Amino acid sequence: MKYSEFKSLIEKTYAGKFPESFCNVRICKFSGWANIGIDCYLAKFDKECAYGYYDNDPMHVKFTVELPRGFDENADELPENLTLESRAHYYHIKPVEQKWLAYERRDIPFRKSSGTPEKLAQSFGKFIAKLHESVKTDAENHAFTDEHNALALKKISR
Repeated sequence: MKYSEFKSLIEKTYAGKFPESFCNVRICKFSGWANIGIDCYLAKFDKECAYGYYDNDPMHVKFTVELPRGFDENADELPENLTLESRAHYYHIKPVEQKWLAYERRDIPFRKSSGTPEKLAQSFGKFIAKLHESVKTDAENHAFTDEHNALALKKISR
């Protein structure tokens, strides 16, 4: 599978549960090393976030897939044995126990997954399904702050 096919598969998987949200899939390179970065946002555009920054999005869902040294996304096929790791797998909610905080976080469990690109996309899809159910439940129960709850209700379509 080519990188472009994998990118499209991840973006379609995310759009299946969050069609009005943004999933940024890109290759990050540094000194010959490369990885695929996957960042998932509740907002589709940065202007929907507080003060117009994606950093103010309530959702913090980030994954990486390490690639072999010297990988060329235009010419090379993805290796058959990759690992999908979570860098962040939570979203912000109103504080429940620690009232002095601005936010608490709701973690969605994720276990590192290894295998073919298709298997990684399948693992990602299972995580996104759990994330969608959790966000939907919290939005309906008004567990988000007011501005985040309005965004969550607007973005949850199913």
